[in-house]
Amino acid sequence: MKLVLVSAMSSNPVWRIPYAALRLQAALQSVAGSSSAFPLHVQIICEPAADLEDTEEAYDRYRGIFGEADVVGFSVYVWNRGAVEGLAERLARQEPRPVLIAGGPETESDSRRLSELFDLVIPGEGEEVLSDVLSRLYRGESTEAIRAGIRKSAVRQPGLLPSPYVNNPGILEGHTAVLWELSRGCPYRCAFCFESKGFRGVRRFDEDTAAKELKLFRQSGVNQVFVLDPTFNHDRRRAVRILGLIASEAPDMHFTFEVRAELLDEHMVECFSRITCALQIGLQSSDRRVLKTIHRNFDPAAFERNVELLNDYGVVYGFDLIYGLPGDTLDGFFLSFDYALSLLPNHLDIFPLSILPGTVLCDRALSLGLERPENAPYHFLPRAGFGGDDIQAARNFEAAFDAFYNKGKAVSWIHLLTEFLEITPSDFFKALPAPEPGLLGQALFDYQLRCIGIFLSRDEYPDEYAVVSDIVRYYSHENTAGPEGSYDSADLAAHLESGVTDIAELAAFVKKRHRD
Repeated sequence: MKLVLVSAMSSNPVWRIPYAALRLQAALQSVAGSSSAFPLHVQIICEPAADLEDTEEAYDRYRGIFGEADVVGFSVYVWNRGAVEGLAERLARQEPRPVLIAGGPETESDSRRLSELFDLVIPGEGEEVLSDVLSRLYRGESTEAIRAGIRKSAVRQPGLLPSPYVNNPGILEGHTAVLWELSRGCPYRCAFCFESKGFRGVRRFDEDTAAKELKLFRQSGVNQVFVLDPTFNHDRRRAVRILGLIASEAPDMHFTFEVRAELLDEHMVECFSRITCALQIGLQSSDRRVLKTIHRNFDPAAFERNVELLNDYGVVYGFDLIYGLPGDTLDGFFLSFDYALSLLPNHLDIFPLSILPGTVLCDRALSLGLERPENAPYHFLPRAGFGGDDIQAARNFEAAFDAFYNKGKAVSWIHLLTEFLEITPSDFFKALPAPEPGLLGQALFDYQLRCIGIFLSRDEYPDEYAVVSDIVRYYSHENTAGPEGSYDSADLAAHLESGVTDIAELAAFVKKRHRD
């Protein structure tokens, strides 16, 4: 039997490793020597979803592989559903026709539509289920009989699963960024998340296997690791042990973790500071009333105290914010934004609410005054309190903020600017023009100066404008190709590091590069 697993990846190049397919392949290989084994060859096709959207062209590229396949499986996500469905429809016309299987998060969204297109739909975690399904297909059972017995399931002991990397190290060739899974499940019940339904508790992978994987990453030249755990620091002791392992084995490799700020403590923060990493913290909103609606707890005192610890130890961190949450308004979102930015995150990722099928939020949508969107990416639709104009304003705000602050590295100086202007950060970003897509380097620097000029006229405030532009140039390392600054960069840095945060004072006392 030949199984082809198709991974239609996201557009982000750092996510290009076909992790789900590798997990399935490793699980299937592990049963090859068992009494229930059957002859099986697994081949993985991995391409960006955008490259598979031209169905006929994509099919032609892999015609030979598909022609030999007995079974073709797809991991279906929000970002690839269109491409996957198009390719599956083409395969359904192939002679001989392979059995088509769908898995992944989107199997929760529209089971009737997927069941019409695919012979079998496997919800939940597939490592154990897929092996049983393929065995039954090999024995000649009908897809109708197999389908009747499939239920959403989870691997109860993921620590017993084989590593997708250790027994197949060649898969890392050409990949400098990998996904690393240390646990499954989440202790929290956030209504907008898939983890909020189904399998309770956190299930952990084997730490000895994790140590082997980490050593392999280092030997293979991996430089970025994205840890998939929904809440890495839920188990404090285990988190500290793994951070110690990273510090000893791969201190220069960059890791990204999702953490809960309230669960941090000084010892854990100090452990994070020993490695190269960035922490992503899900704030979502600072309004307790809004958070209660989506089943999230929020302790502002603990949150702020622990974020201050991250600052004290020099640990890079960012927040997530969601606009459009039930009970929230655009003005309420801006209050949460100003709160988040007051805590000086290195980056702040802003998202529209997605009412994902299969989540508690989707089930409760009507009672919360939300309309359930029918198609991916399931972004919330206009409603009372957050209308169409509000949604467009939030989109424009997010685009301007991402360019100016995140890509423009403005964390070190944005408050210096808004305090001088005597406005809130949200008022500043609301006034910015939409950026051109993909701004980098000099074009990004020019965009930032154009935005600053909206509030700080070069003609009316020539010295202040000059010093702000030099500050932008100083902190945004990609913009060194711009024109020389007006002020001595070393003297400017010295004043900033000494704690001077008033633009007028900097303009008056920092040495100018050229004297008239």
